[in-house]
Amino acid sequence: KFSNDLKVLRLELYQANENAVNKDILVLKTNIKDLETRNKVLESKLAEQDDLSELMNDAVAKIKQDNEAMLKSELKAVVETVNKIKQDHKLMLQEELKSFPTEEFVLLLKPPGKDKSDYHSNKNLLTRALTSKGNALRIASISKVFGGGVKIITANETDFAAIKVLLESMQDITDAFEITRAQKRKPQVIVYNINKKIQAEELLEGLLQKNCFLHDANNVPLVKVEFPIQARNKESRHWVVTTGQSIFKDLWLKQGLYFNWIRVLFTEFIGIRQCRTCGAFGHTAKYCDDRDKPPICENCSKTENHSCRVPRYKNCIITNEKFKRNWHIIHSVFDKRCESYLRQRDILVKRTNYGN
Repeated sequence: KFSNDLKVLRLELYQANENAVNKDILVLKTNIKDLETRNKVLESKLAEQDDLSELMNDAVAKIKQDNEAMLKSELKAVVETVNKIKQDHKLMLQEELKSFPTEEFVLLLKPPGKDKSDYHSNKNLLTRALTSKGNALRIASISKVFGGGVKIITANETDFAAIKVLLESMQDITDAFEITRAQKRKPQVIVYNINKKIQAEELLEGLLQKNCFLHDANNVPLVKVEFPIQARNKESRHWVVTTGQSIFKDLWLKQGLYFNWIRVLFTEFIGIRQCRTCGAFGHTAKYCDDRDKPPICENCSKTENHSCRVPRYKNCIITNEKFKRNWHIIHSVFDKRCESYLRQRDILVKRTNYGN
């Protein structure tokens, strides 16, 4: 009996185990199918992402290609525009240079007394004299000299000589003016940062002692100390020194100037006179015809009772209107980059005798 019961129990246990195994297999198969389904979904999404990435890469590549082509095209246009501006500016400068001779011949006519100190009257007198006999005289310009004098500039020696002979043949002109030929200015240098206690005589003596080429064989100075300019450092001053042609060349060849065992810095001095009252060139406020009037605004060139918003320089405005220039006008009166200022500098350099 017990043996039969044991067999029955074993059979039931086997069947139970088989049922459990079958159930686990079914669950596993279900899970596998679920995983396969999810895998297919993920593979589909991955394929979509790959397609999207490929589209994005193609789009980026096309954008880069289009941008590169566009940039090349724009860069080419910019280069062409810049070259055209440079060429136009070059042509404009060439046209301007044509109106200014490379060398000037200047005739000065100065009234001996104060009774003829009116520039406009003197200019009209000379103009009538020059045109009275119908002479075909070529004059580059006529301008003012301090004291009512007149300066006549010609482009060549022939015109200069013809005008000088003509004016000297007129009694009323020789009675009214001293007629002389303007000499070119000597080169000048500015010596920097000299102790403010040093005076002109001491500076000249020190320069002659340490720089033997500044005097001749008889120890006669070949340079002249002119005047000081206050430096930013209140303990120092700069000094303007006039030199001769050969001395000026020697200075640049030697690249050195010594004072009290110290090598001092120097450079060429181009002294441009600009009035602080009216802003014009060629004179200072001390000799300005408008010295009793309020000075112009340094920003916009206007006088009192105004509100300036944009800097404007009247000299450049007048030059543009009178001579058809295209100079910039949006800058202050005393801007060192002003084209009127640079033009004055060029004129002064042209009137300096540097030798051959």
